[in-house]
Amino acid sequence: MLSRMLRLLLVLVSVMALLATGCKKSSGDYFALYTHEVLETNRQVFQVDGLVVEVKPLENSVTLKHAAVPGYMAAMTMPFDVKDTNLLTGLEPGDPVSFQLIVTDTYGYIVRIRKTGPKTNAPPTTGPFRLVRDVEPLKAGDLLPGYHFTN
Repeated sequence: MLSRMLRLLLVLVSVMALLATGCKKSSGDYFALYTHEVLETNRQVFQVDGLVVEVKPLENSVTLKHAAVPGYMAAMTMPFDVKDTNLLTGLEPGDPVSFQLIVTDTYGYIVRIRKTGPKTNAPPTTGPFRLVRDVEPLKAGDLLPGYHFTN
């Protein structure tokens, strides 16, 4: 009876040991828990000037028309990730900005974004102008409306 109890105890201890080691996270899982900040490799920082095109705080994103980044990328308009949405407070389309672009082998985002002057290149909101998104689409067979071009 005693040897049977010892065997049962040994089996229970073995099962518990297997369960404990089976629950241990592998090193790959452990590193997957880290943010990009901890695992940043080949980190580069660029100072960039640009113009705000669109602000999306719910998506942690801002679309900027930016100048060329020497040694990294040509001038273009593209969305950028921001980690801190407080950086987007007060930004509106047309605001000229300066910011730092942080890039690694696998991730990029911007920090230290600030306005550098008054709003520019904003579309007119009054007068005979209409934004394209406000124009009703034509149906097949409709005549083109009269339009006066402004130079």
